[in-house]
Amino acid sequence: METTTLRFVIMFEEGFWVGYFERSCAGELTAARHVFGADPSLAVLTAFVHSPEYCLLLWTRTLSVRLKSAQDKNPKRLTREIARSMHDNCAVSKARQAVQAEHEARKVERKSARSVRKALAADARFVDRRELRKRKRRGH
Repeated sequence: METTTLRFVIMFEEGFWVGYFERSCAGELTAARHVFGADPSLAVLTAFVHSPEYCLLLWTRTLSVRLKSAQDKNPKRLTREIARSMHDNCAVSKARQAVQAEHEARKVERKSARSVRKALAADARFVDRRELRKRKRRGH
């Protein structure tokens, strides 16, 4: 039987509340990010998870990760770690790292696509200038 784990972390970043979703299934991790804006209540978060907006989240490419199950740890230790992570402001989750890596990868893809488009446009302008010179030379 295959289990899917969904983890949600909400952080305050530069004036906005940002939620990081982390979905793991069969050793593969995907992540998504959503900006909530103002301080969201529990009702707002629950409504978001059940709304169609949740289905429209932009998930990252899958990352293969060895995930430890919660059963490997003592329940008291797990509770202490969760409490510690809630008070730790500088804790960076795997979801946040995955979202940042995906953002950087897409930025590189956009830059390469833009350079290709610019080269094609420059070639088209060159062809247009050459045709214009030919027409002027003919005198028509």
